[in-house]
Amino acid sequence: MKLSLIEEIKNCKKCRLHNTVTKVVVGDGDINNADILLFGEAPGEKEDLSGVPFVGKTGKLLRKSLLNNNFPFERLYITNTTRCRPPNNRNPLFDELKQCKEWSIKIILKTNPKLIIAVGNYALKEINSILKIKNKCDYITKAMGNMYEGKYANSNILMYALPHPSYVVRSDLYGLFSKMIKDLTIEVNRL
Repeated sequence: MKLSLIEEIKNCKKCRLHNTVTKVVVGDGDINNADILLFGEAPGEKEDLSGVPFVGKTGKLLRKSLLNNNFPFERLYITNTTRCRPPNNRNPLFDELKQCKEWSIKIILKTNPKLIIAVGNYALKEINSILKIKNKCDYITKAMGNMYEGKYANSNILMYALPHPSYVVRSDLYGLFSKMIKDLTIEVNRL
């Protein structure tokens, strides 16, 4: 019997992260019907324990901001560039990102999204490397709040860059973040 994509990802042992993970964090939402993908960086402690992305302190900030702006969650699938938590919440290493990139591509192919939301530097760089983004920017501080046009497997895909919620908290950018989410929601409702 062939495993579903989600089960394949849960059973992945391609890099060292599977040795220390509690739960593989594949994603949240309806992967079969989503036309919007949100890519974060990597699961944190709360995500590792629950198996659900963006449920820790800063993840709740993102979810609350989306809810407060009536973002259409029924259209959204949330995932990360790595699906296993790096030890001690360190940043994912290049080889870990490289091994997990196959899953990112398969998720993109399965959903054929109209829009990918890249949250944070690692997600931005990952999506830039997968989509052929016009006028791409690899720095979240310059790219955040902007929409980019990309292409993958003959599909036109938009990408919107958001700062990671932990950066928002550290830099006290709540007002700017809220405006970006509001602008994003307006654009999503036009798709």
